[in-house]
Amino acid sequence: MKKSFWGFKLLIASTILCTGCSSSKLPVSVRTDETGALKDNNSEKNDDETSDLLATDTSKSMNDETLKLYTKVLNDEEKILFSDGEEVFASNWLGCEDNSYNYVFMDVNGDEVDELILKYLGKMLIVTDNKGTANEVYIGCTYDMPISKGNVHGVFYCRPGGAPTHYNYVLSLMDKDFNVKSPQYGSWYDGNENGEMDDEDMFFIDQEEKEVSKQDFVDKSKNLLDLQNYSPEWKINCSKFFSELEGKYNYTDCKLDNKNGVLEIKKSDEIYGGYEINDYIDGDTSNYRFLAMASYCTGVDQDKAFVKYPKEVYSDDTTLYSYYIVEKKKDGINVYYSEISFGEAGLIYSAK
Repeated sequence: MKKSFWGFKLLIASTILCTGCSSSKLPVSVRTDETGALKDNNSEKNDDETSDLLATDTSKSMNDETLKLYTKVLNDEEKILFSDGEEVFASNWLGCEDNSYNYVFMDVNGDEVDELILKYLGKMLIVTDNKGTANEVYIGCTYDMPISKGNVHGVFYCRPGGAPTHYNYVLSLMDKDFNVKSPQYGSWYDGNENGEMDDEDMFFIDQEEKEVSKQDFVDKSKNLLDLQNYSPEWKINCSKFFSELEGKYNYTDCKLDNKNGVLEIKKSDEIYGGYEINDYIDGDTSNYRFLAMASYCTGVDQDKAFVKYPKEVYSDDTTLYSYYIVEKKKDGINVYYSEISFGEAGLIYSAK
């Protein structure tokens, strides 16, 4: 992924935060890629060997123009072009009026460029950048999950059911043109309802639902079983929440250090999430409490946004977080903070 000026600021932030740190682990940087994209260090792609789902992860990438396009989609500033020729804003198609749907950037077709995946209630949508146009390439349902893990790129369908408890699986691998390649099917019916696979259960493979033994199912369906509990690190689209708070707010006597400062929320097409949330001590842009992105937001509850801020990342991938809550008020913004959890967060200042 290209390093932007924003990423450079965050790298400096991590260096300042870690000055004087006595830990033997070396801090490397604050993450600039909080997109939920999975990693893949296995550079040799082999379509016939998709069973190795435990490959070490590495971030996929996109260029600056693609990021800007996806940000406009998230902000409802760019319509999505569907295969039937219809153009629709994401929030309208998903039926999400407050725009607080889930999204993730992920490479679902193995070309090492991220797509934008949107999900809300029973709908999932995969969008790609087609020469500057946001094109729909896949429409899914609540049971679909985008996959980018090891050599496996595509969509995984897992639907639980009852009477008896059972799981229906479909793994659809995608080529670089988003065509589905030989989907893999499987089903497991827990005949004795004990929650474990045994010889009393029923197992099926292939689209024709061929019944097989437990061992044959385990041998031929390793991909499906490995992915059963998989879920990407979905982000919450908080663009509408922060768009209503754009501007600069002054605060005095922060309870952390008794200092004054400026909280600035501003739109940016250069970062994930589309908005910066910056706290400058004494209004000095070189002296800050945090530099955050809207993509750090883990949820919105009425007038509160919950921001999980990665203040330090170490060379062994250990991450230290701070927890901020940004609360809308009629006369400004309240900011809450904790080093432990959102539930422990206390008010540190009111900015107006």
